[in-house]
Amino acid sequence: MVKEANIKIKNTIDYFKGAGLSLIATQDEIIDWSHAAAIAFVVGDVNRWPIIGSQGEISVEFESYVRELEPKISEFTNMKVEDPLCCPVIFDRAEWIVTAIESIKPLVDPLLEHVVNALYKQRGGSLKLTQAAATTQMGTVIGYLSKRVLGQYDLPIVDDISPIGKLYFIYPNIEAIEKRLGLESRDFRRWLALHESTHGFEFESNKWLQSHLRSLIDRHTDFIATKINASRGSADNRLNPVSFFFSGSLKEIVNVRNNKILSEIQAFMSLIEGYSDYVMKRLSRKLIPKSELINELFERRRRSESWAERLIEKYIGLDIKLKQYEIGESFVANVVDKGGMDLLNHVWSGPESLPSLKEIEEPALWIRRVS
Repeated sequence: MVKEANIKIKNTIDYFKGAGLSLIATQDEIIDWSHAAAIAFVVGDVNRWPIIGSQGEISVEFESYVRELEPKISEFTNMKVEDPLCCPVIFDRAEWIVTAIESIKPLVDPLLEHVVNALYKQRGGSLKLTQAAATTQMGTVIGYLSKRVLGQYDLPIVDDISPIGKLYFIYPNIEAIEKRLGLESRDFRRWLALHESTHGFEFESNKWLQSHLRSLIDRHTDFIATKINASRGSADNRLNPVSFFFSGSLKEIVNVRNNKILSEIQAFMSLIEGYSDYVMKRLSRKLIPKSELINELFERRRRSESWAERLIEKYIGLDIKLKQYEIGESFVANVVDKGGMDLLNHVWSGPESLPSLKEIEEPALWIRRVS
């Protein structure tokens, strides 16, 4: 089985090289992106999950849902967008993996450059072992996610030329969930489009959020770089290259409890996810006949996951994302109960109006601050 997987990985790498895709690592890069993509293809079992039917026709179907829902979202949230949201793009797993890597690479590479400088260029030594560990981890995580992601609002964080986000739907995963849970396709796809389109309204109605998110990411990269440099110069240097990459979320050098920037990022993502989840659940009750059943089935699906799935999700941080949905939605519901959508939408006034993580957990603190 291992031999078969290695053959698949090699064949996929050869495909990337033949296609001229710019995922090949240079000598100084920790992640061999081509190899990571090949591993993701194997983990994601992409060949067994092709799209059956015309992607163009499926895109038209999802676009009809988005166009139907846009005025409903605007009316419910009191948010306006200057232009219609982008036409949905329909992906299979392989296409999503390549797109995900192209989005992740420019965010991850600057951070890893600091790691290379700290652990290798100024110390000497080979990158091979660490590259293998980091590449395997990245490919495994992306491959696992390629089986889980249903839809995505992809906001360009690095590319200033394309400020408008894109709506992605991973069709093989959508079909698989519909069959597994016995969902009616039209209801479920409108439910999914409602969630992702609400993300579109959040960012397209409040253009400053894009630059703010980029600022958070840049500040966090600088923070981690500072930690790496400090650990390099300390007498008690316990920064081991291999364990560094297998620790998950760089836990050896980031103390989440004392990391103010990471706390800001978690609060921001909790608000974004919680707001969208709140709108989806409340608005879908009016628009989608079986929305309550869909919510119930998804919750039941989550509770019935195997211990292995739960372990993987905890390791890659997906459990944190699910927690963001919960505390973010609770914050939104509490604020709406106290002052309606007008009070809640004050969060979009500017960076100073965004709730802290403590305020997300205790909405009364935020309400008191902005009232």
